[in-house]
Amino acid sequence: MPAFRGRRGWCGCLQDDEPPEICVVEGVFSLQTLTPTQPMPAIDELDSKFAELVEELDLTAPNKAAMLGLPPQKKWQIYCSRKSPLEGVTGPNGAPLPGATLPPTPEHYIERLKDMAVQLKASAPDDSPSHEYGPKIESHTALFDALKTALRTSAHSFVIRFIELQGLPALLELLQALD
Repeated sequence: MPAFRGRRGWCGCLQDDEPPEICVVEGVFSLQTLTPTQPMPAIDELDSKFAELVEELDLTAPNKAAMLGLPPQKKWQIYCSRKSPLEGVTGPNGAPLPGATLPPTPEHYIERLKDMAVQLKASAPDDSPSHEYGPKIESHTALFDALKTALRTSAHSFVIRFIELQGLPALLELLQALD
């Protein structure tokens, strides 16, 4: 005979018929405003940079109009937050700062894809012991994952550039070499 559960049902966490009370504590959480580290450029230069950013976002017409209608301070704040923090990081002599790494470009991915295809075509499966394939496959998988993420999350211009530089044929060639 099953145990008597009463009117509370099978879940002991629901002690009462009424839902728990939600208490909101005022003043505990505060949002910090993002202050751009670079000085705001002239309004016309800001508008052109911001318009370029909005185009990359590939928004609908009403959303695009709403974004372009924002005040200049808000535009600059959005522009600084959306652009890569390492974009244009250079030292006083114009050389890139050590330790500052930029995200890979479409050219980088295409070059890696082509190199991998050449390596796969040059090496026959019988030339190398099977224990050497593990690191190679892991590096291929890491590249594919990084490329997949970049194509999904990068700006629209990244995808266009990848396609224009014949990235899809390079990817297809590599996949055929894996076959």
